[in-house]
Amino acid sequence: MKWLLLPTVLVLLTLVVVNAIGISVRERLTEMAVLKVLGFRPGQILLLVLGEALVLGGASGLAAAGLTFGLAQAFFRDAEFLFVEEFAVPIQALWWGPALGMMTALVGSFAPAWSARTVKSAEVFARVIG
Repeated sequence: MKWLLLPTVLVLLTLVVVNAIGISVRERLTEMAVLKVLGFRPGQILLLVLGEALVLGGASGLAAAGLTFGLAQAFFRDAEFLFVEEFAVPIQALWWGPALGMMTALVGSFAPAWSARTVKSAEVFARVIG
């Protein structure tokens, strides 16, 4: 069951990341245009957006894995849970969480980051001024 559930969860989380980073990029189009005017190259803007997503994904994955590991150790270490004698979360979950979070964030943020790098400063400022 986990081999069916894990890819489904990763796809859904990727869609959430696409939506969240897409909203963030759209809200900050003026800032991206200012960066372009200041001399930032498109690749640098792409890396800024991807870097932000990687930090958020890694931190979220670490927080989720740490919380899950801690709760499992505190409450379910020796308890029977759903007919399983021991409900154990392995210590490896503390690096799986951030790794999966960063991977999901990287995949999900690539399309919004690509659109951020192609922002046209003149078009953005024409909308702001007009």
